Amino acid sequence: MRVAVHRWIPGFDPIPHCADLGLEFSGSGDPAEFAALAAESDVLIVNGPNYTKLLAEKIAAPGSRLRFIQFISAGYENAEYFGVPEGVVVSNGSLIWAPSVAEHAVALLLSVLRLVPTLERMRAAARWDRIALLPHLGSLEDARVAILGYGTIGQEISKRLQGFGAEVIGIARSAKPCPYADRIAPLSDLPSLLPTLKALINVVPAGPTTLKMVDAAMLAQLRTDAVLVNVGRGATVDEAALYTHLKEGRIAGAGLDVFETEPMPPDHPFWTLDNVVLSPHCAGFGSPGSLRRAHQLCRDNLINFRDGKPLLSPVVFS
Repeated sequence: MRVAVHRWIPGFDPIPHCADLGLEFSGSGDPAEFAALAAESDVLIVNGPNYTKLLAEKIAAPGSRLRFIQFISAGYENAEYFGVPEGVVVSNGSLIWAPSVAEHAVALLLSVLRLVPTLERMRAAARWDRIALLPHLGSLEDARVAILGYGTIGQEISKRLQGFGAEVIGIARSAKPCPYADRIAPLSDLPSLLPTLKALINVVPAGPTTLKMVDAAMLAQLRTDAVLVNVGRGATVDEAALYTHLKEGRIAGAGLDVFETEPMPPDHPFWTLDNVVLSPHCAGFGSPGSLRRAHQLCRDNLINFRDGKPLLSPVVFS
């Protein structure tokens, strides 16, 4: 069985961790070379953004032997955009990054609620203005927080929010009970919940059904003291509508790790806002456990695929 590995980030190399499996590995960081290798392989290990149109065309061409794609990223929207050949099974990497993304989501939320951008401006100006600050501080204690997209990452976020005394509601396509949330609600319940929320955390992946899901109408239902956090995908939020709501104070603030265009251009209006915390799509990084889980997921799923067993973290396209 041949396995093509995309050389993605420093430290990620599943080959030494799978050397005893008797598989034939090849790898490259060059897009054209990697696309050619993929078509000659049974298994493809790749990050979502590196699943290109060229790669999709190569593995769909006659003679391609590809049967399994292991995404290392949680997101796999490029596979939906460019297509996956019929009969090819897919797994994603949500199990890898979930703990770090969850930490980052909570950090963004707390930074906005506790006015960290304001505090940093005060520090830079050597200004002590406690009285003016106090009325605007927010807290997670007794706050209602909804997590839009209640998969692996959403559940990890809710585990962490529990310790702050927040009421957590997971928004999912199907309302299945979960020990980490006070309630699991279907997407149809979201409109009635929005006016009651202190925070909405968006974790949904990008795809044809989720583009600009968080739109002007949804934002308009939030309270003026509510916070939006996005650690899903930038394309799932209407950025123009969000900018207007933030600029005009219709919502209190936002913590954003993902953006419709990445890198975010220097003239993007988000840079000018005082009530946002921005990070450059880095939520999943920082933990040594992430690389360990990446290598383990590749090893486990290569064994499962080879032996005809169910994959971990399978992807089912809608």
